[in-house]
Amino acid sequence: MSPEQPFFSVIIPTYNRAHLIEGTLKHVFGQSYPHYEVIVVDNCSEDNTAEVLAKYAAQGKLQLIRHDRNYERAKSRNTGMERAAGRYVTLLDSDDILFPDYLRDAAQFILVNDEARIFHSLYNIVDESGKTVYRMRFPTIDRGRRHIVNGNYLSCHGVFMAREIYQHYRFDTNPALTGMEDYEFWLRVLADFPLRRLKKYNSALVQHSGRSFKAFRVEDTLRQREYILDKFAKDDNLREKYRNDIKRLDCSMFVYAAVQANFAGAHHEAGKYLKMAARIDPTVVLTRRFWGVFRVATMKHST
Repeated sequence: MSPEQPFFSVIIPTYNRAHLIEGTLKHVFGQSYPHYEVIVVDNCSEDNTAEVLAKYAAQGKLQLIRHDRNYERAKSRNTGMERAAGRYVTLLDSDDILFPDYLRDAAQFILVNDEARIFHSLYNIVDESGKTVYRMRFPTIDRGRRHIVNGNYLSCHGVFMAREIYQHYRFDTNPALTGMEDYEFWLRVLADFPLRRLKKYNSALVQHSGRSFKAFRVEDTLRQREYILDKFAKDDNLREKYRNDIKRLDCSMFVYAAVQANFAGAHHEAGKYLKMAARIDPTVVLTRRFWGVFRVATMKHST
């Protein structure tokens, strides 16, 4: 393969992560595959993130773009995709890590699967020392739309998008979607493109006290559910593509609300959302995820 320069664009949004982003960049710069660019979009950080990044920009190791205020990650990812020159884009949060062969393995996968417009490799959850705390399970790769409506197993991590996707699709920047903008994005992309998979654990989400998902609230998820369902109902393409899966999408967001309620200690409320999910699509009670959330809600509520 004689790739374009660069072959990959690694896009990293960041906000107030001066204490973390150098660790993330170390893993990016340590890639065994050399044909990539790094684009960091700083959402007007209030700490010294810009100062930390400036030295790498001066060395030509990354392209630094600084927004004039905090627009959240959706706009940052859009900004990065607008500036990207790679044949493929991959997204990375500024507190996560890539293993050394992340890009090399992706390049080899493309060489064998040149029809793949969107694919992903696998990831684990690790602690700040790098120790695996949870080995992620992934659904089978067939029937991509059927599986993505069960929950966002892609997160915004480990996914590679060809230029024809990242130049034409954008993250929805409506503030109502903050925290679920990646899920809504993947739902739209997978409506039009089949997802492929590189079957190797090549990256990790880092579990730490400042992880942004801990700030998400149940009431936000319920509003996001209404927003997404309304958007799908008004879009002819999405309505048609998900016509057999919209009930499962609806109920899976209630299951996610139950997960958040459990995190908040509101276990009775979690049980209520699980009941709502089961009323929408009774088959959800057959899933491992439903019973895992149910057990937590039941055991904690009874203690």
